[in-house]
Amino acid sequence: MTMIQLITVVNLIIAVSTIGLGLVKAWAGRDAREWTLGLTASVLICAGLIFLFATPVIYRLVGDLLRSPNICALLVPVTTLVCVAHAHLMIQLWQPEKRGLAVLRRTGWRWGPVYAGAIALMTGLYFHADLGPAPPCTSLPPTPTYPKSSPCTSSTGPP
Repeated sequence: MTMIQLITVVNLIIAVSTIGLGLVKAWAGRDAREWTLGLTASVLICAGLIFLFATPVIYRLVGDLLRSPNICALLVPVTTLVCVAHAHLMIQLWQPEKRGLAVLRRTGWRWGPVYAGAIALMTGLYFHADLGPAPPCTSLPPTPTYPKSSPCTSSTGPP
């Protein structure tokens, strides 16, 4: 099994597990009408999407579908920032004096523009950058070769 195949399998297992757990929490939150379960479900689904977008095969597939080979280079950090924003809201749940829904709304209104601005900035920089084509997903970069007189090939160790 190549490293790309191993990364693909591991990322898919993590993504499916995390998204699946998020969906179970969302289902439970729907039945219980508990907003904390909804927030937990949302952060789990976002976290699973990060692993899904970072999976080499999915990275390439999304790039092909959207006709932008490196689009996941934007989707991964944007999804990560959304996940961090969710975690920011979840912190309120651990502070009894800030546990109320009104406090969560105020936090969202206060910090939402910061997260939205960061996402807008990342998106603008992504579309402004000259990224070129995505590298092939078939192998890892070649191992560098060193000249025979290089300290990296010395049997006595570093100089």
